Amino acid sequence: MCNVGTTHEGRKIMALRFTNPVSARINATLPKKQFYVQGGIHARELISHAATQYFAYHLATSNETAITTLLDETEVVLVPVVNPGGYAYTWNGDRLWRKNRHVNNDGSSGVGTF
Repeated sequence: MCNVGTTHEGRKIMALRFTNPVSARINATLPKKQFYVQGGIHARELISHAATQYFAYHLATSNETAITTLLDETEVVLVPVVNPGGYAYTWNGDRLWRKNRHVNNDGSSGVGTF
């Protein structure tokens, strides 16, 4: 797990990295390809958070040939919640909040559309 950024409120944006560090790749001299997935862009769309977390769980626990082959050849980078401030606010403030929690120059909150 690594920190890939910080929100306006100081919340960490965390990423998970999955790969098989030692693998029998055909051309091991080339760097692995990367596959990036992010969820939780819109705070109130909770299924994207859950789906990304489920994918992470599946990558971490599966012994399926398709998954092990993917991890042999690729590094998968997942950011389950790219908008942690907005996500937290949907649980503790406004359930229908969609944006992030950035305070704008006019005093309003959030960057994005409704």
